[in-house]
Amino acid sequence: MFKKILLIVFILIITSCHKNNPVSSTGNNQQSTENKWIQKTSMPTARGYFCGAEVNGKIYLFGGIKDLSGHNSDDVEAYDPSTDTWTTKNKMPEKIVGQAAVELNGKIYVIGGRTGNLFSGTSLQYTYLYDPNEDSWTRKKDIPTPRAFLSVSAVNGNIYAIGGSISGYSGTFIVQMYDPASDTWTAKKSLQVNRTSLTSNVYNGKIYVIGGGDGQKADAGTSFAYFDVYDPETDTWSSKTDISISRLGHGSGVINDKLYICGGVTAVSGSGTLLYDLCEYDFNMDNWTTRASMPSHRRCFVTATFNGKLYVFGGIAGNQGVQQALNSVLEYTPSAN
Repeated sequence: MFKKILLIVFILIITSCHKNNPVSSTGNNQQSTENKWIQKTSMPTARGYFCGAEVNGKIYLFGGIKDLSGHNSDDVEAYDPSTDTWTTKNKMPEKIVGQAAVELNGKIYVIGGRTGNLFSGTSLQYTYLYDPNEDSWTRKKDIPTPRAFLSVSAVNGNIYAIGGSISGYSGTFIVQMYDPASDTWTAKKSLQVNRTSLTSNVYNGKIYVIGGGDGQKADAGTSFAYFDVYDPETDTWSSKTDISISRLGHGSGVINDKLYICGGVTAVSGSGTLLYDLCEYDFNMDNWTTRASMPSHRRCFVTATFNGKLYVFGGIAGNQGVQQALNSVLEYTPSAN
């Protein structure tokens, strides 16, 4: 009798523990993907030196180069992260490489770039407006300074075009602001040094500019670890803690209070080291933390953020020898903490 009572008590204790500490399959699944990269459905068109932006849950990719033999692209493809599927859209007005894109008020502005040869082609002043709802293109006021490999960010209804290359891979420090309401461009405070193939992201109304390089600075292989902040309200620049490895042709994106930067290459010329690392910057702590590396090296790709995840599209693999345009897509889920 006594043994039966003990058995009943033991069963009750176990049952109570399960009620107070239920096992969540969702929690286990989330934990299994944190700080990890997952392969998603590949892009229909392999390419690098292109641009993209997210609108209403879809990520749109524009132009670029299909291979390094001069086969430029005017393709436009939309990726839906919720269904992991692709849709082909209306092509760009012409084949452009090295352009930049940003979303503003549900539309995408595609700015600058280059036609013809990646290095010696003609840099463009074009400002194109793409309407995802209409799947249509409209040309707006040209940017005053033609350039490729620039970065663009939108703050308070205006678009800021930062750095880039006017010719070759030489960097420029030019910053210009576009006002869509008046369809006009205005010169702003320049970068502290010439920079091309850099990235920029917005956080709390300020623009954070990372890395980049200059083909005419010191030698053909110069890249930077600079991490600068632009305040549109005061038209001023300041510096934050540099990234640990200088780079250009990398990707970046903001998720919550963290900035993520990944991949790229350490030199403008073909002698640089191709990267696949991922670094996380904490805006509140002003420090960098190393996170899970990408499965493969790449440069000159597109990054986008959506629903708390970082996406990497295509890019160029290889350096100074066999180089290949990629169509692979990667999804990164940050750690919950």
